[in-house]
Amino acid sequence: MRNKAGDVDHEYKELRRFLNDDIVGQTYALDMLYTPKEFWITSSPIWESVIKKRSRFLSKSMSAFLGYIRQQTGKYAMKGTRMAAVISTVEFLQNIHPSTILGGILF
Repeated sequence: MRNKAGDVDHEYKELRRFLNDDIVGQTYALDMLYTPKEFWITSSPIWESVIKKRSRFLSKSMSAFLGYIRQQTGKYAMKGTRMAAVISTVEFLQNIHPSTILGGILF
């Protein structure tokens, strides 16, 4: 069955796996541990205990998080390069007469 607009997906994880994912720097786990309380939908005494001790689950070995950062950096750097090329092309085209044959200028 396919999701429809407005459908909400739920995903459940064992607490041990969640904490391990946090220790290795999985972004979803870090996001959940540091999401402000006003954005929580529900809580439990166990979750409150985890939140109180959340700094214990941070690690200097954050390879998953660093991998995510590298991936995003590459993705947005490429988009920035492409955007710069588009802007440069638009500026170039705005500065030439509409009847100019581009082949005569470029080649």
